[in-house]
Amino acid sequence: REGSASLLTGWNWHPRSFNSKVGHDQKRCYRLTSDFGGGNYVIGNGRVPFYAGRHIVVKGYYYAIRIDAVEGEIPEVFDEAPATPASHASSSSFNSGTPAEEVSPTGSVAAEEEAARAEAERVATAATGLAIGVSPVAPNAAEMLCSQRPLQGYEVPGSVLVGYGPHYVTGNRWSPSSSWKSSRLRAGDEVGVLISSKGDFVIYVNGNQVFRTKDKSLTASTVATKRSFYPLVDLCGSVSAVSMLTLANPPSKPLE
Repeated sequence: REGSASLLTGWNWHPRSFNSKVGHDQKRCYRLTSDFGGGNYVIGNGRVPFYAGRHIVVKGYYYAIRIDAVEGEIPEVFDEAPATPASHASSSSFNSGTPAEEVSPTGSVAAEEEAARAEAERVATAATGLAIGVSPVAPNAAEMLCSQRPLQGYEVPGSVLVGYGPHYVTGNRWSPSSSWKSSRLRAGDEVGVLISSKGDFVIYVNGNQVFRTKDKSLTASTVATKRSFYPLVDLCGSVSAVSMLTLANPPSKPLE
């Protein structure tokens, strides 16, 4: 069941990632510099609302943001997910449909993990406008504080994101998503995230559905058993500033 956390009103300003900043009204957030390959994500300050009224066509969780600033074009050169050292493939390999890279047996575990992180960062910042999705973990949870705080959005425990190139990332498992790429986003675009009560993860751009996948891990069978999700946006690409649209409603359209 849902926790006692309040409903969403904006972005969480503290704690936050080191390379992001949230405005005084907590509605707008932006990346401080494009020089860092991490620390760019922001999390909502409350639960994503669950829409279940009679007028709602698709019942579920929904939030939306507006793209405020785009720094420039990033070449769309990414088609693969980041490779993972073979020694970690059984527990944390990215589901890309291709085998993990072979790693020299003499290499240290620390070196392998650092190589995997560097490769993941390379994927996350190429052919990307932003990554957007949800986190089941509250921004003030123990695993999000101080030294425990993940560096990348996709490292947030249980996070579900799309927008890192053409990939859908759930629980740090990477798989091809669709032809939609967040690098196509422009200032003024509105991006909505819907998690239906049947486990559909849907992205809308300016009210039009651009991505949909079924994810059983997101299923909330009834209003009485609905879960807590928090908005999660990683400003890791060309998009450098976004605003939360707190009065947004789900599009009045059936899923495609």
